Amino acid sequence: MVQGAATMLDLVGENSKECYLKLSDQTLNGVEVLKLEQARIQNQGGGGDYILDNFQSETINHKSWLCEVTRLVFNGLPQEIYFKKQPPSMPK
Repeated sequence: MVQGAATMLDLVGENSKECYLKLSDQTLNGVEVLKLEQARIQNQGGGGDYILDNFQSETINHKSWLCEVTRLVFNGLPQEIYFKKQPPSMPK
């Protein structure tokens, strides 16, 4: 995650020191949705520009650039990335 991502994580994580998310390119129950606005070509940094239209039923229209690593994680650039906040994992 790159431009705008830290602000989004502050919002989702309620400004906490850590924030754990479950991400998927398949819909999940009770999720938020990042929507692809534009794919970037390689000389623009690759990846894509995404928008979070709503968060917890409030309109926020927050834009983020997710770098080329997004293609590696999802094996392509998803039109939508679904996410939800997760509790921290318990130490083993």
